[in-house]
Amino acid sequence: MSIRFGGIEGLTACTRVEFEVKPGEFVVVLGPSGCGKSSILYAVAGFIRPTEGLVLIDGTEVIEPSADCGVMFQSHKLFPWKTVEENIAIGPRMRGSSNIEARRISRALIHRVGLKGFELAHISELSGGMTQRVNLARTLAADPKVILLDEPFASLDSQTRIDMQELLLSIWENSRKTVLLVTHDIDEALLLADRILLLSSRPGSVVGRFLVPYARPRSTSLLSSGQVLELKSKLFTLLRSEQRKTTENRR
Repeated sequence: MSIRFGGIEGLTACTRVEFEVKPGEFVVVLGPSGCGKSSILYAVAGFIRPTEGLVLIDGTEVIEPSADCGVMFQSHKLFPWKTVEENIAIGPRMRGSSNIEARRISRALIHRVGLKGFELAHISELSGGMTQRVNLARTLAADPKVILLDEPFASLDSQTRIDMQELLLSIWENSRKTVLLVTHDIDEALLLADRILLLSSRPGSVVGRFLVPYARPRSTSLLSSGQVLELKSKLFTLLRSEQRKTTENRR
């Protein structure tokens, strides 16, 4: 697919991007800032339509947002006037669950993401890391077929980010949901992904496809081991080259 904004003479975010994500697979789209990563994710979510090509989920074209896709953004989209429990219960209720069932699902996920005791807290009372835990729980609560993650931990401090990555890994290991995550962080990609798609500078296109061969379950200790150095070095070199192109194009 290709995505342009503003018509033929407008901005081309990405061009001729083609890939497949298998059921239960965790795929990471890695690329420099401004290369169209989020645009690709939004097209998969149905928020925007590709200018050329199409997006298919289970053989059906995506033309609008669907409950089959759960999206977690970098900045949360939670309702500040609702409690933690109420925010997480929104998805189940939209899918038709009773209030009792929605509350049960919400409470189970609150426990799963380590927020037990904060059920009745409001979003303004939580730290950034706790807020993203609620954000993740709300995304999971609707039980989507596909989870789309738009650099969800980029705004967090390094330790909280590690905690959230390991939490996401733990949840994914148990659910084996199909996940597509976009990031510009190499360590995050290596830790989480089954496969990495490397995008060029804008307009983004796939310039590398990498299988991540490390055994699961994983933890962040993997990133300090010698086995990741060769692949990490290759990704760093390629990503840095594309980032330089982005910088040069802005001059």
